[in-house]
Amino acid sequence: MQAKDIMSQPVVTVKKHDTLSVVAVKLEEYNISGMPVVDDNNRVVGIISEFDLIKISDELDLGSGRYPFGSLSADMSLESVAYLCRGLSTMSSARVEEIMTRDVVTVESNTPLEQVARLMVKRRINRMPVLEDGKLVGIITRNNLLKGLVDQL
Repeated sequence: MQAKDIMSQPVVTVKKHDTLSVVAVKLEEYNISGMPVVDDNNRVVGIISEFDLIKISDELDLGSGRYPFGSLSADMSLESVAYLCRGLSTMSSARVEEIMTRDVVTVESNTPLEQVARLMVKRRINRMPVLEDGKLVGIITRNNLLKGLVDQL
């Protein structure tokens, strides 16, 4: 069994100049946890995930820090509301290229399933773009990998 036998396609992608708002909408709309970042020639230049969005929201004190979303209330000070609004604006206007992972582990479509599994475990990654002639043709998630391994039993 090879990567092409277990990969998902078509692949939901973003461009490096897209905003994080675009990423958040796609993650929610397609019920996925991450996606490749591609250039105009469909070559993978990065990868972005929910974790990246959570990390930046934490750095901006939006999720669980100084002014968490859950604490929005009528008794918030104007300073607190202004701080929250600036953070949300910064996050929504930030570009994918600012927080994406650039060192992306990829495999070719003819890569054996065992090698895919070893790479995903060794590198502790959740999704792996699949390429043919350097261009994105699919993606393998941990779920795809598990299904492929079970099918081999």
